[in-house]
Amino acid sequence: MKIYISCTIALSLFFLSACASSTTQHSSVMHRGMPHLGVPLSIFIAAYGKPDAGSVAGDEYSFEHGALWVGVQSGTAVAIVAMNTANNGGDFADLQGAEAVCRPFLPSDALYVRTLNLSKPHHGDITAREDIYESHTEGEISATYRYDEGSIGDCIVQHGLSENIV
Repeated sequence: MKIYISCTIALSLFFLSACASSTTQHSSVMHRGMPHLGVPLSIFIAAYGKPDAGSVAGDEYSFEHGALWVGVQSGTAVAIVAMNTANNGGDFADLQGAEAVCRPFLPSDALYVRTLNLSKPHHGDITAREDIYESHTEGEISATYRYDEGSIGDCIVQHGLSENIV
């Protein structure tokens, strides 16, 4: 009887903690052990192998046949551009697919703050969605999802706001 009760309590605590973490997922990004903004380029190389042949251009490195670009300053990742590797670098079908690829590149302490819709001046068309996060280690971070004729072409994770990339 004691073993059964202990197992029941352990399982209950497991499910309660799983439910609690799933309800706060949007406000606190979970680190999934992937390379992320603010880490040395060597972490990306350890995860993805050597950069694509011919892609090293001073401070930009390409991985996964051009589906992942990492901008580097002083050896540290300051911008990450990701495309849909499941679609050979093509567009994401929806926002959820793009978020699933981009959010793991946020630091583990990134907290969601707000969302902005970006548009081109004088056109009014929304060209990107930008999710703003705050990180104690990296400061203000944006995850920008750029629209491309009804789908999402890529996502960009970087320090600060992305006012100049739309």
